[in-house]
Amino acid sequence: MGYHLTYHPLSPAEFRSVFLDHLDDKSAYLRISEQFGLDEDCKSRLQGYLIIGKSLRAERPFPEGYGYAFPMVGSALRKYWYIRSGRHLPLLRDQFFDRYAIDWESLIPESERLGICTLKLRSPAGLGAFLSPEGVRQLRLDCARDSLVRQRMGQIFPGEWLTIFWAAADYAIEQGLGLVEAGDLYRPDRWHPTAASTILPAEHCDPDSIGLYNRECRAAIEAWAARRFDPKRQRARRKVLDRIKLSRADARNLS
Repeated sequence: MGYHLTYHPLSPAEFRSVFLDHLDDKSAYLRISEQFGLDEDCKSRLQGYLIIGKSLRAERPFPEGYGYAFPMVGSALRKYWYIRSGRHLPLLRDQFFDRYAIDWESLIPESERLGICTLKLRSPAGLGAFLSPEGVRQLRLDCARDSLVRQRMGQIFPGEWLTIFWAAADYAIEQGLGLVEAGDLYRPDRWHPTAASTILPAEHCDPDSIGLYNRECRAAIEAWAARRFDPKRQRARRKVLDRIKLSRADARNLS
């Protein structure tokens, strides 16, 4: 079913103001929670995400380590969007979008830059591109007037998934924010639409995102069932089985 992506509206300044500068401050989550008016559940989640960020700091390269906790923090502060794509972290992997993105290295102190230069990930989980607030606005404008940009966006986000991406982009533009791309933080359950495998607050995920995923899964399951239980296919299958039985019977008679 493709790769599981999420897009989180965040600003470059928030990388430090709600995340990096507070990894060693055990009470920081209380101040940030008050600033954003978080309820008790999101306050607890925020505390956990900052702990995760600190614990991963020295263990893995930035995109798979503590940097990966940044979109987790963002999910506690405001809504985010889920997108299923046939490409892994497409905005990061496609150099076409570099013009719209922030260089992660510019946001990170030199002492924290382990692995940031390559951003090569070993798994679908990881931190992707960070579209700047200006980059999101420019991408929106370019897509409206440049057929090449529209074509590239349609290839990355096919069908209605492009509508979901623009919903995230428009929200970010309205709030003066950028968009952070992440992989494998939210995995919907195709068999149980109300369930998901995620460390993020599911209630903050845009419902249209999950609705589209559920519709696609339902259509795929229905198509499979139609092929599996098609009367013509069933008759053909029975004929094959009957021929096999007859062949076995003939073999026994000959012996």
